[in-house]
Amino acid sequence: MQDAMRKAFLEDGAVLIKGCLNKDQLAQCRAAFDWAVENPSPHASRMFNKTEQQSHVDNANPLAKDRLDELVSSLPLGRMFADLWGSKHAWYFAEEVFLKAGGRGSRSPWHQDMSYLPWGGTHWGNAWISFESIPKQNALEIIRGSHRGQRYDGTTFRNPD
Repeated sequence: MQDAMRKAFLEDGAVLIKGCLNKDQLAQCRAAFDWAVENPSPHASRMFNKTEQQSHVDNANPLAKDRLDELVSSLPLGRMFADLWGSKHAWYFAEEVFLKAGGRGSRSPWHQDMSYLPWGGTHWGNAWISFESIPKQNALEIIRGSHRGQRYDGTTFRNPD
């Protein structure tokens, strides 16, 4: 891991790491994603309209725990985060599965993930994996340094909020 990447992660709160997963690992992640969409948890939020919009959001699916524990332990993500932090350790908490396709207004409002999570500090991270190319206007956006500033309450993800 380059020092410049560690510094960017610390200062900006995000860093793009290309090629972290090889083809087989990416295929395993895609298979886990497809399984998760087909086998949602009882708390999943889903909206499927074949002609306009698809949306699926799920987090910490108890049906997927054994499958994902095995997958996560085989991936380099823990080592990658530990290296970014300059730590010897990293622990896996849970998955989040997002599927957004088609329609209008499918963008999430700006929010800070910390308002939804039961911990704080600088040694935590999310690994976002996009399986398809998407236009820049639909990509994940990060506000540099927002992790070091004021914390805001979470959003309900409903308009208006």
